[in-house]
Amino acid sequence: MPAKHQGKGNIMWRFKKLEPGDPERRPREAEFFNVGDNDVAASLVREAIQNSLDARLSEKEPVRVRFAFSSQKKDIDGYYAGLIEHIESCKPLPPQYEIASESAFLMIEDFGTLGLGGPVTLEEVNSAKPGNYYDFWWGEGKSQKTGAKAGRWGLGKTVFNVASGLRSFWGYTIRHDDGRGLLLGKAVLDTHLYKGERYNCYGYYTGDYYKPIEAKGVVNDFKKAFGIVRDSEPGLSVAIPMLVPEVNAGAVLRWSIINYFFPIIKGMLVVEVSNDGEVAALSASTLRETARKQNWEDTPWEDRNVESLMEFLEDAATTPESKNIFIKAPEGATRFKEELFGDKLAECRGLFDECQLLSLNIPVRIHRKGEVETSSHFDLYLKKDETLTKADEFYFRAGITVSEIRKLGNRKVRGLLSAHDDGVCAFLGDCESPAHTDWKERAEGFQDKYQGARDTLRFIKSSMAAEQHVIILGKHSHYEKPGN
Repeated sequence: MPAKHQGKGNIMWRFKKLEPGDPERRPREAEFFNVGDNDVAASLVREAIQNSLDARLSEKEPVRVRFAFSSQKKDIDGYYAGLIEHIESCKPLPPQYEIASESAFLMIEDFGTLGLGGPVTLEEVNSAKPGNYYDFWWGEGKSQKTGAKAGRWGLGKTVFNVASGLRSFWGYTIRHDDGRGLLLGKAVLDTHLYKGERYNCYGYYTGDYYKPIEAKGVVNDFKKAFGIVRDSEPGLSVAIPMLVPEVNAGAVLRWSIINYFFPIIKGMLVVEVSNDGEVAALSASTLRETARKQNWEDTPWEDRNVESLMEFLEDAATTPESKNIFIKAPEGATRFKEELFGDKLAECRGLFDECQLLSLNIPVRIHRKGEVETSSHFDLYLKKDETLTKADEFYFRAGITVSEIRKLGNRKVRGLLSAHDDGVCAFLGDCESPAHTDWKERAEGFQDKYQGARDTLRFIKSSMAAEQHVIILGKHSHYEKPGN
């Protein structure tokens, strides 16, 4: 590890000394993301791409997210000035510091996005509308995202720190709202003793008064040193130094496929993964072939027939609305009943029995307390596959995979639930876990926000429940009962 560093005038890493009355804190937000199959690479991909999709500039153009890995030692030691010594004052040392590669480096950049907009300083926040710039850097556990935006908790950005052996990252944004280019860095350590005084766990690479860096000469030097390709396009560039081992190009490529195949197939997203200049691109036209070539061992897809799975996913994502079968809105029901299918039940059973894709448009009523009840909907895609040994099921809200819900048991069925309408997206977002892995009835404040919240959520989740397929298949189905 480098031992000596040189600062850049008033621009430096700054940690505040604790004052009487300040709490000592050991951040634990990263534990929210140790769920199911997720690791640091999975969480990093989910957070980075989710933020980019939420900031999409135009519905007519895809978002492009670039993950550029480099194993070449970069001449960036001067940018660590004032940081390394604070890290080494933490006892015990952050575990990432011990295992990270000094030369492994990642640049994440998005294009076709708005960048981080809104108020920049505390004074601006007090006198202006809220925005995502201030919350990204200074808000902990809070978010401005609502409706069809995937983020909610304001905690996911912690994974940028966790992916780094220095528990730090830099962010450079060009903002669509005012064209400003702003640079800032953030470290999340523990409260620690340094030169005989206690310091806060948060540190910032910043100018005077904790303001972002705008000086063109300083910014251009930074862009050159870190390999930022953004010129004048709005968006966000995140630089993560000294990566932990599980964050590598292969893992990022595979987790991008697993978590974001739906917006990729729909043409909403293009992902580029570059490893020392060798580039793999994920788009609607390349996704299936790229997925076929991957080694899926030790991933959620390791025991899946990727070829037939991708065929199902592509069919579901590209089915035109005219092919949907519209069922009736339930009257206070928390489970599916035959009468909801009306005269479409025989058609549904026929398509399903012939192993054809069944595409359902399912209406749902959302009643936020104090507001007028609204009508919304979600889509459900089902297909029987006799070659399966267990069900394949996927849940999407606003393009992000909600990965830990299991309703199909052992049935030989593939299913995909996609919520994209604002009403149902806002509802599901308000009951989603911090890592976006489940929709929970007991999520904090959820039942206080909606009339009939529990029943509405149970109806949505039961649409994929194994019991529902007895309705579609008929009461004498030969399929196995769902597993526990």
